Amino acid sequence: MAVSHSASKQQAFQTSLQLERLEDRETPAVALLPDLIVLADVSQGYMHDWYLDSSSVPGRTMLRLSNATANIGSGPLEVRGGAVIGSDRQQVFQRIYDDAGGHTERQAGTFIYHPEHGHIHFEDFVQYNLRRVTPGDGVGEIVSSGIKTSFCLEDTSAHFQSLPGFSPNRGYFGCGQVQGISVGWADVYRRNLEGQWIDVTAIQAGEYWLESVADPTNQIVESNENNNATRIKIRLGGATAPDNAGNTMATAHDLGTLTGTQTRQDFVGPTDINDFYRFSLGTRGDVSIRLDNLQADADLELLSSTGQVLARSVLSGNQAESIARDLNAGTYFVRVYPYNGASTPYTLTLGRGSVAVDGAGNTLGTARDIGEVNGSQTFRDLVAASDTNDYYRFRVTGVEGSLVTVRLNRLSGSAVVQMLNEAGVVIHESIGSGSTQTIQTELHTGEAYFLRVYTRQGDTSEYSLTVNGTPMVAPDLAGTNLATARDLGAIASTT
Repeated sequence: MAVSHSASKQQAFQTSLQLERLEDRETPAVALLPDLIVLADVSQGYMHDWYLDSSSVPGRTMLRLSNATANIGSGPLEVRGGAVIGSDRQQVFQRIYDDAGGHTERQAGTFIYHPEHGHIHFEDFVQYNLRRVTPGDGVGEIVSSGIKTSFCLEDTSAHFQSLPGFSPNRGYFGCGQVQGISVGWADVYRRNLEGQWIDVTAIQAGEYWLESVADPTNQIVESNENNNATRIKIRLGGATAPDNAGNTMATAHDLGTLTGTQTRQDFVGPTDINDFYRFSLGTRGDVSIRLDNLQADADLELLSSTGQVLARSVLSGNQAESIARDLNAGTYFVRVYPYNGASTPYTLTLGRGSVAVDGAGNTLGTARDIGEVNGSQTFRDLVAASDTNDYYRFRVTGVEGSLVTVRLNRLSGSAVVQMLNEAGVVIHESIGSGSTQTIQTELHTGEAYFLRVYTRQGDTSEYSLTVNGTPMVAPDLAGTNLATARDLGAIASTT
């Protein structure tokens, strides 16, 4: 049978085909980078809670502010200690994870021992600036800056819980060799801490941009390097702090209809003696109000729509104030005012429900961070069958650690307090009976601790929790002059 020319070509082509195995192609791993931003929030007090401090640095006026640096990236910010440099510094490496389960590391700045806080910090993490406001709300030159502030990087507060990769449990806590900020979490430094300021002693009155910049020297690799600065406009001159509440009932700050919980941060003092807030209730129900985070004595009132005082809380010192009432539908006012000319920032929280506004976290992961315990802090709250655990998180200061005293009193039920270490292991439980429980112990500097308030019998108990820290001083075993020199006697060998 004859074969056509085209058919013979096709047969020859098929005969020449060979099967060749190619190497498997793998998709490169994608780096899960952090993305740092600075939060500005009136209700949380971030940046907006600034005030002028003329007592911390003699002869100087410092603008203090709270700062929250959040991570909205696809991966955590994680830094790890490396080689020691000199007596108080060491190298730091940023660990970058990828979506294949691996990681890489790169050098990224230094750790430094921070004597005021008693542990190591990541250097130059945030810088605060005061800038001129140019025509059209433009951003002008820097007229004053704070130092590049070092941070102990950790998960302080959860803010972006809907982000992929967010975990409700803290990934980083403790100022050790591994520090960081998890996805969706923020590291919060409150205005009362060392270095949370800008020197404004010589700054003229007027409008300025208050600016906070995360990673000002670009030590950290991020997915977005252009969103690290946040600014708010402030006015210097006259009052020592911004006033976000009205000073009369007629000008009260309107919180609207109260359905859940609302929080406000502000300041009262001799030049701002009244802060008024207005709220409404659509239906009858329980309302609870809490005033805390006080540095001096301030008091709290609940007023009717006509100005009649319905309830008042006037505890002494910086104890938290609270009011709980069953109210009819209608309009009400809250008044915050200082006692005897005191000046203090404050946090005001209002909420609906039969249980008092919950000022503490309900798990270790959501524990309320009360910062570094140096001096006394008091918190008033409530535990009940519907709120069985109140958790607080704190650190101690001082080179040698601190003697920490915890007192739980004003109990209306069977509440108990426990102290836990960073791993959540109970290390102390309160002693005492009746309406007062106490813990007193020496704690190491640089570690985080937790307090848990709960009821053994599941009943309802109001309480007042006071935490006091006294830095310990190393004993001086040598004389301080020639006359009191320690006598080592005759030295016959190594002493």
